[in-house]
Amino acid sequence: MIRTILLGTLLTLSCLGFAALNHSETAFLDSAQKIEMQVSQFKAVLSHRDFIPKAVPYTLEGTITVYRHEGIVLLHTTDGRTFSLRKDKSSKFDPQDWHGRVVQVEGWAAESDELDEILVAKIKEIDPSAPVPPTEHVDFQRPAQLVSHVGQRWEVGNVRWGEEKPSTWETVTIDPSLIEKVYFAQKPFAKEKLVAHTFLVFRFKPGGAINNRGEETRSLVLSVEAYMRKSDKKLDLRKAAVKKEYPIVWMLSQWENYLTNACRDKSERLVLYPTAFSKEQSVSLLHEALQQATVNRAGEFYNTRRNNCTNNILILFNHVLSRPIPLWTIPGTIYNLRATNSTWATVLLRERGIIGESLPEINPTNYTKSL
Repeated sequence: MIRTILLGTLLTLSCLGFAALNHSETAFLDSAQKIEMQVSQFKAVLSHRDFIPKAVPYTLEGTITVYRHEGIVLLHTTDGRTFSLRKDKSSKFDPQDWHGRVVQVEGWAAESDELDEILVAKIKEIDPSAPVPPTEHVDFQRPAQLVSHVGQRWEVGNVRWGEEKPSTWETVTIDPSLIEKVYFAQKPFAKEKLVAHTFLVFRFKPGGAINNRGEETRSLVLSVEAYMRKSDKKLDLRKAAVKKEYPIVWMLSQWENYLTNACRDKSERLVLYPTAFSKEQSVSLLHEALQQATVNRAGEFYNTRRNNCTNNILILFNHVLSRPIPLWTIPGTIYNLRATNSTWATVLLRERGIIGESLPEINPTNYTKSL
């Protein structure tokens, strides 16, 4: 049945690059098999989900393909990604009505590590030929990019590097098997006693993180941030709690770079908590962190309550914890504040024994000792 449906829709799908009128019969059948495999994969992934909590805000553009007999609607974006779409019961927009049309979709994904399915809030048709002005982001942020992943080793581009201004952007080879320690870290906001930026620090044995010029760092920082545009006058996290104000960016930085940028250049304070993860857990955590950091997140937005620096770290932790931290107080309705507020999350992690007592504060007067 699937093959019959797929062959009957290949002409429609030709605009997506799956098939074209001038393809040979072999290429035609190969395309059908690829689509059949894709539909089967989505069926296997989606069959266990009863509902999608509204956690991760998304805005995407692409072409919709509807497989009515299979109950699957796919959105193919112009950059090659594929998402399954599901109708939100509270929305009047049904993605099954938009087959073959180029659209903009607004909706939600369940978690930052579960992005294959989008709960649709709004759909509108768009002109694919209309020019889209490029967005200029600030110079000190770039999303990490996967170059290669062979065996244990990762090669990752767009790693911020260097103690001098401006920072350089390096490609770094990372060996998780050489992980020595993982730190849960915070950068307190100057005017907010109960709020801080949360990030991770991965400490390596020699040889764990080396850039393409042979320069080594003993520690890398993973930081999930609101992706600032050059036109943004300031970061307003209150707006990001209620609207799609900023895209999200997962960044990797050399520890020396992050430290001097925070303490020397901005007079900020850093607090590190050693985690209690075993070597095996630490290795697995770093693999998962690199996997998530190099995901193409175009169209995903930072949300102060449900998709922020703190809860994304706890989502990573849940991949290696035998007793995962609950992200929702009432699933899909009320998010667990102890999983999303930096101060409360720190208390929770200490109660669980996941982190220990904080190390002495790092600040502008002593940061050079931590280099």
